[in-house]
Amino acid sequence: MMKAARIADKDKFEIIEQDIPKPDGEKVLIKVAYTGICGSDLHYWHYGDSWAKGWILGHEFAGIVEDPGSRTDLKKGDRVVSLTAINCEKCKHCLANESEYCTAVSLYDSVGIGGTPGGYCEYVLVNPKFPIKIADNVDIKEAAMVEPTAVGHFAVRKSKVNKDSTVLVIGGGIIGLVTAMWAKKAGVKNLTMVETGDHRLAFAKNLGMADHVIDGRDKDYMEKIMAANDGEMYDVMFECVGVAATLNNYLKAVDVGGKVIVMGVPNEQLPFDFNTMVTRNMQLIASHGWGLQDFVGTVEALGKEEIDLKPFITDIRKVDEVQEIFEDLTSGNTKNVKVLLEY
Repeated sequence: MMKAARIADKDKFEIIEQDIPKPDGEKVLIKVAYTGICGSDLHYWHYGDSWAKGWILGHEFAGIVEDPGSRTDLKKGDRVVSLTAINCEKCKHCLANESEYCTAVSLYDSVGIGGTPGGYCEYVLVNPKFPIKIADNVDIKEAAMVEPTAVGHFAVRKSKVNKDSTVLVIGGGIIGLVTAMWAKKAGVKNLTMVETGDHRLAFAKNLGMADHVIDGRDKDYMEKIMAANDGEMYDVMFECVGVAATLNNYLKAVDVGGKVIVMGVPNEQLPFDFNTMVTRNMQLIASHGWGLQDFVGTVEALGKEEIDLKPFITDIRKVDEVQEIFEDLTSGNTKNVKVLLEY
C-alpha cells in the first residue's frame, strides 16, 4: 500500500491508502522523492467540489526508479525527473521541433492533472518516454524544480532577449523568479522586477536575481520603474501574474515595438488595452508551459551546474501536511515561494 493526498472537496484534501501501481513491463514505476506545489494545483484544489474532485495532483516531481519497465537504459535505483505529457512526434509542429505546440497533447491527460495520479502519491507509473535521468551531482530536490524552471526557459527562449535587452518582470513568484534567472543567464543589460507582496519583495531582493526590485504598491511605482532603466522604456516585459490591471498598467513601461510576454494564466476573461498595444506596435506573445527542449535543457543546465535552484525552495513538508500548507499558500500572507512535498 502507499499513501496519497486526494482532493476530497472544495479546498480540501484527504490522505488515503491505496495500492501501489503494478509494473506492466512497459511503463516505468517511480518512487516519488519530492513533489513541487504548483500554483495551478491551488486552482484545482479550489474546485474540489466539482470537476477536480478525486484528483491526485503533482506534475512537478522527481524520484527513484523502482521498476524500469521497457526502458533498457534505466535500472532500479536510478534518479529521475519525469515529463508529465508527451508530444505525438507526428504533427507538423513536432516535425518542426516545436513539441510545445503539439495538438495531440491534452493537459487533462497529463500526470498529476486529471485522471492520471501524480506526485502527491508515493509511487507513480508513467509512460516509458517520460523519465529523464539526472546527473549524480544534482540534488534531487532541485530536480523536482525542473518543470516550473522549464516554463521560464520557454518564455525567455520565445522572447529572444540578448545582451542589449532591457527586461521588466511583473511578479515575484516562482515563475517570475526563474524567468528572471534565465533572462540574466541570457546576458540582458538590465532587469527590473515588480512585486506587491511584502515577503516576496524581501525574497527577491535577498536573492539578488534582478538588478532592481520595485514595490508595485508605491504611489510613484512607475517613476521608479523608469528610473531603474535610466528613464528609458523596456524592450521586453514578462507578465507572470495573470491580472488585468497589472497587464494594462505596465504596458506604458514597454517601448514602441517592444514585446509583452504573457505567462500569467487568469481565472476569467480579462479586459485588455489593445489601443496601447496596437498604436505602439507592440508584440503580444503568449507563453504557456514548455517544450521538450526546455525541459531537457533545464535538466542539462542543472547537471552542468549552470543554474542553482536550491535558493528558490522555501519549505519542505510531509505530504500529510498538504492541507495545512495549501491553506497557508492561499492565505494571502504566506512567506513561501516554492514548497516541496516529501514522504
